[in-house]
Amino acid sequence: LKLNTRTSVDVSIDAAHRLVTSREGEILAETARHRGLPGAVRIDSRPFLVATPHGRILALGTRFTVRSDGARTVVSVLEDAVEVRASHVPGNVVRLEAGQQMAFTGDSVDAPQPADPALADWEHGSLVVNDWRLGDVVAELARYHRGRLACDPAVADIRVSGAFPVMDTGKAL
Repeated sequence: LKLNTRTSVDVSIDAAHRLVTSREGEILAETARHRGLPGAVRIDSRPFLVATPHGRILALGTRFTVRSDGARTVVSVLEDAVEVRASHVPGNVVRLEAGQQMAFTGDSVDAPQPADPALADWEHGSLVVNDWRLGDVVAELARYHRGRLACDPAVADIRVSGAFPVMDTGKAL
């Protein structure tokens, strides 16, 4: 489990399951089965779940990200698959495969979309964007920056592509 900046989680492991409760921010989860460890399925066959304020994600031997911003949760599957259940629509289970992402709230589930392959590059210290609004790029960099970082609304809609170091926001700017 890797945590992005400004992220908090609770972890509960018992005889029945492994549960990560994401309070805020973004995580990258990789199960032992995904990593191909010898006997990993035999070592720990308990379900691996990620809970957010909007629902639950069940890992199906996978590598995936979960990002919660208060209004919604976005799940992106990098490898293998997950199952997603919105908290107020538990009978509606959506299976996401590698290369797919979707957003959901407690009451609704969006249709799966293609996932951005550079989405988890924060793990390696980069924010990689393709055709993002400048305002969104600055807002994302602000998560890594001490102090105030904002974008003038007059230029916020300019489209930007590039790779930016998240650990040196001055250099990124």
